[in-house]
Amino acid sequence: MAAFAVAAVFGCAVQGGFAGGGAFGGGMVAAAPAQPQADAGNTALSGTLQGSLMQTLVAARQAQSQANAGSPSASALHNAARDGDVARLNRLLDAGGNVDARLRGTGDQVSEGMTPLMTAAKSDQIDCVRLLLARGARVDAQSNWGWMAETYADHFHASEDVRAMLHNAYLEKHPDAAAPAAPAVAATPVAAAPAAPVSDADATGPRAAERPNDYALVIGIEKYSRVPDARFAEHDADAMKNHLIALGYPERNIILLKGGHATRGAVQGYVEEWLPRNVGPESEVFVFFSGHGSPDPKNGDAYLVPWDGDPMFLKSTAYPLKSLYASLGKLKARRVLIALDSCFSGAGGRSVLADGARPLVSRVDTTAAPARVTILSAASGDEITGTIDSQGHGAFTYYLLKSLNDGKHTARAAYAELKPRVEDEAHRQNREQTPLLLGGDAAF
Repeated sequence: MAAFAVAAVFGCAVQGGFAGGGAFGGGMVAAAPAQPQADAGNTALSGTLQGSLMQTLVAARQAQSQANAGSPSASALHNAARDGDVARLNRLLDAGGNVDARLRGTGDQVSEGMTPLMTAAKSDQIDCVRLLLARGARVDAQSNWGWMAETYADHFHASEDVRAMLHNAYLEKHPDAAAPAAPAVAATPVAAAPAAPVSDADATGPRAAERPNDYALVIGIEKYSRVPDARFAEHDADAMKNHLIALGYPERNIILLKGGHATRGAVQGYVEEWLPRNVGPESEVFVFFSGHGSPDPKNGDAYLVPWDGDPMFLKSTAYPLKSLYASLGKLKARRVLIALDSCFSGAGGRSVLADGARPLVSRVDTTAAPARVTILSAASGDEITGTIDSQGHGAFTYYLLKSLNDGKHTARAAYAELKPRVEDEAHRQNREQTPLLLGGDAAF
């Protein structure tokens, strides 16, 4: 009978407490059913066991309450970071709050998975950024959207001080992301990594009248997290941005993504979210990419490889070229021009590459460009793109910049001038490179 009493008490605790009515739920625990034949000894034992179990359940409830009280919620941390409440944020962290607590269930793709550091960066709260970094927040953590804190600071126009603080913190954690400085004194001279040379194509012409309706996305990725470098790609991007400004693109309408800022999430976000939100029917849009591509070995589909891309997991880490074309084709813009200084041959990886070739690339999709979209590609077929080391540029970008300096401000005019020049440069390097033009004409 004593055993029956224990089972009955435990059953009541499970039914009432764990289901929300007993010790855990704040209600009363039902007594064990009366046993007509129980003697006084069994009744006493049953009462003792019931009391012991009740004490255990109450203690567990108290422990749970203490744990909850000692672990501030993610929303509390994010609210403090957003509001710039340094004192409250510090108290929450002292109370056991997770410095990298993630936002969940926001219903907003860009916000999902943000850390408090990202929230502080987005809200331009420099004191909270400083505190979170000092408390060990991961500056290289990425949200579900693939953005780091510095990306949020850039995208939401945080102050230069906030962006510099995050950038310096990132470089401290990833020193390879910056060119190493040559030592002041060394027993054995060590050659510093050579900077890209100043090119005769870098100088721009006179600045044209501003074109407030036009937008550009410029991407250059030289040092990757998982694949070999794409030499001079960031120099390509910097020079292209300067030329666009000279052509009249407002600087605030140009998004420049380089290195660790050019994550898959950032590329996808600006293509599929930022451009559609800003571009209007009178807009001209220019998208430039200098870096690696990669083929899907199963079907040959081409992918642009972002900074965090991995050729082993293309579908989850890279951006499909077809998606780029489709998304840009849906814009309300008057015209979209895409320029890709990436080869699409599949060469690289296990292949022996010519000097200056950019590896891990795939065949370009040569199907018809979407309506109102023009595509300039650096190479065709199974070719690989090359660089001009003396100029510090990809060959395609170098001659594209030269064409712009020569006043060739439409895709067809620039293509007519750069194509034979790129082909001749490739022949001098004992290889083939034939640029492509797809779609109708478009202005830069």
